[in-house]
Amino acid sequence: MSLNKSLNQCFFLFAIYCFSSVPAYADNHGGTFGLHFYNGKETGNSDPMQRYTLTWSFDKKWLESDNGYLTGRWELSHTRWELYLQEDNTGWALNPVFRYVIPANRFTDVKNVYYFFDAGIGVIKLDHRGFEQRDLGSKWLFEDKLAAGIGFGKHYELALSWVHYSNANLAGVNDGASMFAVNYALTF
Repeated sequence: MSLNKSLNQCFFLFAIYCFSSVPAYADNHGGTFGLHFYNGKETGNSDPMQRYTLTWSFDKKWLESDNGYLTGRWELSHTRWELYLQEDNTGWALNPVFRYVIPANRFTDVKNVYYFFDAGIGVIKLDHRGFEQRDLGSKWLFEDKLAAGIGFGKHYELALSWVHYSNANLAGVNDGASMFAVNYALTF
């Protein structure tokens, strides 16, 4: 069994253990804690990417109105890329992510459904700085994230996301890499 497979299994066991008895956040738009599963492709080479994320809500709302509100969460992620031209790359990331929530009942009679838009910038530490034939310049990178999706009650979300990795020209080389993904979330 590979080290990455062992890490993924440990991640899931730890997540199930931690979140098995957490009470739900009082709001109908997601929970206090969550598990997010991403499956996507790198935009340049179509290299497969999987990302597993633990989330923890800020448990705050800002700019509340009839149209929605702003909230946020912390994300701790493990990402793995299956690279064709070199050894697979993995990394651990920490991100604050801000979210604007729009209840669907604003537009329809549907209850317990909401739309959301996420934006965040954090850091990721990769196993190595190479990404196929590109040099990311560093093992430490910024991780920019945008997502749009729909949530169903307190526990389920489905979204499309774009994630970009770059050292922001802090290193001599900055080829960068971007990913598109579909993600599913289970919140508690």
